[in-house]
Amino acid sequence: MIKVEGIGENCKGKMIYNLQFTIFNLESVRIETVDLDGKVLETWNPEPGTRNLELDITGYPAGVYFIRISLENQLIVKKTIKI
Repeated sequence: MIKVEGIGENCKGKMIYNLQFTIFNLESVRIETVDLDGKVLETWNPEPGTRNLELDITGYPAGVYFIRISLENQLIVKKTIKI
C-alpha cells in the first residue's frame, strides 16, 4: 500500500513532499524524482515495512517534476510544478 501525502506543500519557500507507505510482500519498490526530460534526479529503494520518506525539491530550479513510484506490477506518478 502506498499513500502519498503533502503533495504541493509549500512552507516558507520550501517544496517538501511527505510519502507514507507500507510495503508488504513486494520484492521490488523504487521511488524516483524525475524532471520533465525524464532524467532521474534521485532514487530510493525502501525496505519492507512502514516508512515515511521526505522528498525535498527546494534546491531544484523552477519547472515540472514527477514523483514516480514503481511497484512490481504498478506505476504511480504524481506531478508537481515548482514556481
